[in-house]
Amino acid sequence: MAQLHAPASRWSASGLHAAISLVVIGTIAVAAVLWWFPAGLWHLSGVQRLFGIMIGADVVLGPLLTLLVYRRGKPGMRLDLWVIALAQAAFLAYGVHTLWLNRPLVLAGSQQAFALVFASELPDDAPARMAKVGWPRFHRHGPWLVGVDLSSPVAREEFLFAYMAGNSGPLRDPDLYIPYDRIANDVLGKARAPDKALSSQLPEPNGVRTIAAFSLRVGGGVMLLDARTGHPLRVVR
Repeated sequence: MAQLHAPASRWSASGLHAAISLVVIGTIAVAAVLWWFPAGLWHLSGVQRLFGIMIGADVVLGPLLTLLVYRRGKPGMRLDLWVIALAQAAFLAYGVHTLWLNRPLVLAGSQQAFALVFASELPDDAPARMAKVGWPRFHRHGPWLVGVDLSSPVAREEFLFAYMAGNSGPLRDPDLYIPYDRIANDVLGKARAPDKALSSQLPEPNGVRTIAAFSLRVGGGVMLLDARTGHPLRVVR
């Protein structure tokens, strides 16, 4: 059996460290995007900032520390590398925990907007309650798809005040959630025809309309709707 040799230089050690870190972070990022943020939902989530911090700490800072302390044959070298690895693992665990707490649980649609509702914004028992009710999922493994009826003047006014305050108010109130199918036609009626830039992104050139869709917490995007059912398909910029 071949023996594993220590890298000959600090540059090769740092490069190996960076490669391993990149594989780990990349795997976590791909899994999170595919499982929690399907069909472009990451546009609305702000998760890019969290991944940016994780990449900075784990893919840049860790290998940089290895570059600074590594010297083949140096006494205590193994301990130094273990300390760096444990610190990096602790930060990675914290980042994954933060990602878990901020995973999207609900995609709430209304006649005014769509919004992602994150785990940190709902009661701890919300996932169990949502699963018990049997809400449908957005793209199979994504957040639960629900509706909020904002057709009344009072509801629209409440939404407007919430928007001005920097949040989406009623769209984040589980007590107001109803089956999305109840308002799907109303949402579709508020949709606008896609412009030329969006037309190239439509999965069915003549079968989809669009509605302005945004998360009031982090910025905007455009939700593509199925023109026949009014159900959301994907988010694009």
